[in-house]
Amino acid sequence: MLPAHDEEDVIASVVDELARVLAAAGVAFEILVVDDASTDRTGAILDELAAARPEVRVLHLPENCGHGPALRTGWEAAQAPWIGHLDGDGEVPASELGTLWDRRDGFDLVLGVRTSRTGGIGRRAVTSMLRVVARFTARQPLADANVPCKLVRREWLGRLFEFAPADAFAPSVLLAVVVARGGGQIVEIPVAVRHRPGRRSWLVPSRLVAGCARSLRDALALSRRL
Repeated sequence: MLPAHDEEDVIASVVDELARVLAAAGVAFEILVVDDASTDRTGAILDELAAARPEVRVLHLPENCGHGPALRTGWEAAQAPWIGHLDGDGEVPASELGTLWDRRDGFDLVLGVRTSRTGGIGRRAVTSMLRVVARFTARQPLADANVPCKLVRREWLGRLFEFAPADAFAPSVLLAVVVARGGGQIVEIPVAVRHRPGRRSWLVPSRLVAGCARSLRDALALSRRL
């Protein structure tokens, strides 16, 4: 499952790469892409891919809702026993999701922890802040719960939907809390990242502070419910 927003330069190659990786795994699969009201040709490109490839399904959100709600929308629509997540920007190669697939036995949530970060100070700040939130509320020393590369057993998503708000800023953190506090098994596996020069982050300081504050509030509320 891929959330995507304004990724016309890379989205076709990301979908193609992911299809090759999943085909090589020898399992039935669907590639579900959630277009978060892109303003460029991302939506049109995805429609062309879906028309040409039966394994590709596209959901178009009517208005931009942000990465977290777009991710949640994709999770709600996915039906397979295992749900994979990659971001549509291609920062993490699809082959790394294949690595997670090979390591999934015995675990409920497999997190691909980035070995380096290509983003600016805003993205690094988000990672650091959400790491503290995840460790405190999940009660596990997780290196990075808010990762753009993961595998989860679908039954845990149902528990997330029951307790977490649909518009959460960082649903990946809340998912880790649900699994950890519910007695599930989590493993973190290092994954490589690609350098993407010239990318502009939407994480302006005001949105960064508000998002992290919201994540702390959501995680604390989730912990109380659990």
